[in-house]
Amino acid sequence: MFAQPTIPEFPLGPASLQGQTAIITGATSGIGQELGFQLLRLGLGHLIIGARSLQRGAASRLALLADERVQALNQSAHITVLELDLTRYDSVVSFARKFLDLPEKRLDLLVLNAGINLAEYQQTPDGNEACMQVNLLSNSFLSLMLLPLIQKTSATYYQSVDESVQRPTITWLGSMGHAFHSPDLATLLPSNVNILDYFSAVDTYSRFRRYSDTKLFVILFVRELADRIVKDDAVVIVNNVCPGTVATGADNNLPFYVRIPMNLNRAARGRTVADGARAVMWAARGNLQKPESGDGWNGVYVANSKIQDPAPFANTPEGREFAKKLWDEIVSKGRQLDSGMGDGLGS
Repeated sequence: MFAQPTIPEFPLGPASLQGQTAIITGATSGIGQELGFQLLRLGLGHLIIGARSLQRGAASRLALLADERVQALNQSAHITVLELDLTRYDSVVSFARKFLDLPEKRLDLLVLNAGINLAEYQQTPDGNEACMQVNLLSNSFLSLMLLPLIQKTSATYYQSVDESVQRPTITWLGSMGHAFHSPDLATLLPSNVNILDYFSAVDTYSRFRRYSDTKLFVILFVRELADRIVKDDAVVIVNNVCPGTVATGADNNLPFYVRIPMNLNRAARGRTVADGARAVMWAARGNLQKPESGDGWNGVYVANSKIQDPAPFANTPEGREFAKKLWDEIVSKGRQLDSGMGDGLGS
């Protein structure tokens, strides 16, 4: 189908998010910045922008505060800009610690929006392939470091709220492109090779598969994280959302022979940035439910404002085993960076 489904209007009204705190990574342009507008217009109390460039972060902050609807609906809005470079682990750890040191000890919404799509191998200062680190590893570490505060927020502020109100949420930006992942993942790696090592090596790099692989790995990590969060009154929702094809510059880093058709596709059928951000809002604050399961909203993949099935590999026994191995490697590496990473997790 050429046309994308319409994203319905979001049900919340002004002041719905009053007093809440949110972090958005990559909020200096595109979907991230537009999501900031939408959250603030719903009364969000404190928005934290994670930005690689503090100058761009400051410009985004001013644009958000200058918005007429934000001024009319949320005059007390507070925005903090913190440096966050997902290509550097030290920046991820520093960002999390600076946020946790803020006087306000609350986090209702973490939106892991920042990501990249490249068509050539690039290595980060930490020795990883860039897409793997930015799209998966750094966001994984950020979610693990901030999880205890999100759990505390849930226990402190959400025990008496109506069930229609979504609990604190970690929402990752995903992609329908995850379905084009490397084939035969179950047998691709030798048994004695780590997943992260394999996908960081230059000689295993695939320019046409790497982005899709990282987005599949996000789906696998999200589900493992949701399964392992301590099951008590401090409920935390973890999910992953594809905003669809959106008219942004997301393909500008690709070679011209790929960028041109991709940009033509975005121009012809792309959602507006506002619609793309609203698609994210449905995952972040829509309290989506699977009809057949009362707890179906956790660890799920969301597209077109509805819970969807991910690529078939994710639900195979081999995919489940791959996900567990990937999880163990990520958490092990994370604990080398910060000993508290993993607090709030069960077995």
